[in-house]
Formats: sequence, structure tokens, C-alpha cells
Amino acid sequence: MRAEALMTVDVTCVDPGTPLSFVWTVMNEMKVRHLPVLEGEQLRGILSHRDLMLHGQPDDRGKLAFPDLTAAQVMATKLHTCTPAATVSQVADLMVRHKVGAIPVVQPGGELVGLVTSTDLLKLLIDPEATEQSLPFTWALHRRDR
Repeated sequence: MRAEALMTVDVTCVDPGTPLSFVWTVMNEMKVRHLPVLEGEQLRGILSHRDLMLHGQPDDRGKLAFPDLTAAQVMATKLHTCTPAATVSQVADLMVRHKVGAIPVVQPGGELVGLVTSTDLLKLLIDPEATEQSLPFTWALHRRDR
């Protein structure tokens, strides 16, 4: 299987000047953990949920507040990308080797055409027949007050 068959093609992106507070809002509303940063059609970087967590501080209401920084100031610029023709094995290898949760899929000219996430790869392991059956046991964690 190739990256083009697995990738998300309707990728939400931000531009380099987007404030971190807005990036956080977009990630939460879209329920995504990675946002590519585009300048025009060109991929310039990527922001992860973890990147934002490193910059946010809880406010008095328990919500995260962000310093006056933009996507360009926080985004990862050392990008690990693949082409649409890359195999799933190659994409997984990139993720494991570089300890990243998403690989942007780009055309040879640098134009973003999709994104493969660790969740996309995990979905390949789901056996629909097996998930229809109930589990033979369940785990319950109990908190012990000391």
C-alpha cells in the first residue's frame, strides 16, 4: 500500500503568521494533533499538539494561555516528508526513526498533498470482524486513597 491510499487529503493548515492561541483553538475544534504550516502552497513547517503544550501555561480558569508567538516561531522546520508513492512501511519507518506522529506527503516541488498520521497507520491494524465481538475481559483501574 502507498501513502496516497492512506493519507488524509483534506488537511487543515495554518500560515506562518497564525498566533499560537488560534492554532490551539483550531486543533481542538478540528480534533487534530498536527497542523502543517503553509506559505502559499509550500510546506514550511509543522506544529504538533506537543509543541503547543510546551508553550502554553494554565490560566486562572485552568485553560491554556499562550505567549504572543506565531506558528513560524514554534513550528518544526526540520521536516520528514514522503511522496505519494512512498510505501506504508517507509512512512512508518520515518515516524519511528524520527519519533514523529505525522508525515506530510508532498509533491517533488514541495506542495503538500496530504498527511499520514500514526492514527492512520493504526487503522490498518483494525480487524472489523474482531472488533465487533466483545472483549473476553475488561480492565478496571481503581484509585486507592492513601
